[in-house]
Amino acid sequence: MQLGGVVVEELHGDESVGGVADGGEGEVGALGDVEQGVLAVGAVEGPQEGHLGVLGGAAEIAVETALAEHGLALGGKVAAAGIALEDGAILAEAGLPHDCLAAPAMSDTVLAVGDDRGLLHAFNSRLESLWQYETGGALRAPAVAEGGLFYIGSTSGRFSAIDAVSGAERWRFESPGKILYAAAVSDSLVIFASTSNLVYGLDRTDGRLVWQFDLGAVPAAAPLICGSTLFIGAANKKLYALSLADGRELWSFTAKGRISTSPVVFGGRLIFAAGYDYLYCFALR
Repeated sequence: MQLGGVVVEELHGDESVGGVADGGEGEVGALGDVEQGVLAVGAVEGPQEGHLGVLGGAAEIAVETALAEHGLALGGKVAAAGIALEDGAILAEAGLPHDCLAAPAMSDTVLAVGDDRGLLHAFNSRLESLWQYETGGALRAPAVAEGGLFYIGSTSGRFSAIDAVSGAERWRFESPGKILYAAAVSDSLVIFASTSNLVYGLDRTDGRLVWQFDLGAVPAAAPLICGSTLFIGAANKKLYALSLADGRELWSFTAKGRISTSPVVFGGRLIFAAGYDYLYCFALR
């Protein structure tokens, strides 16, 4: 199958498979949404930062955005902005005291964006400040909103569950490594990985450790939950499939390059990118 210059093959079990990207020196940097059977693939080439002119050209736009009911929320280095989806008009703006390198998150009408000094800032739909939460380290991973809570980890190793409305801390868990990627949330567990090489499965209600798994290397991307399985890539070029219930390794696959994206699932296929020119597709059974 030819997909935007990328040859994709299916993997059953532990068969070797890979897709070679069509030319270019750029490392595959992001896998986007799948729409009408086509996967959006972004390569790390050319300019990586945009500028929002209406903010005076000084606000570097965050790579990812949060989608609200009627607009788009952007977090930048000096400001946050709400943008209308229909015409791109600026709906609201808010100043931020420090650089913001992580994508914003939405919980109902509450927008949360973290900065490089460890503060998670919460705003309402008019981008009026609601509360701030101190995490103890830089926020490189975006918060995840689920069930009225924001789940967020920082480079201090602290992972927290925060009430989206009040900003009150429900619980926290301390890991010995830096948290650089977003968590994944199931009905009962929240999963994250740190540079301690460990993946942690915590009880959502109280932050109690349910299980942990040693990747053998630092994580390379955010984890993904698909049914009863957790998928996560590590810097040792391995993609792991773990049991969501107990963290037991189900299988692993070694790619031909460093895993550079979080996996995505569509139509019974698991897709991720590695190195400079490989896109892998697994048939899920």
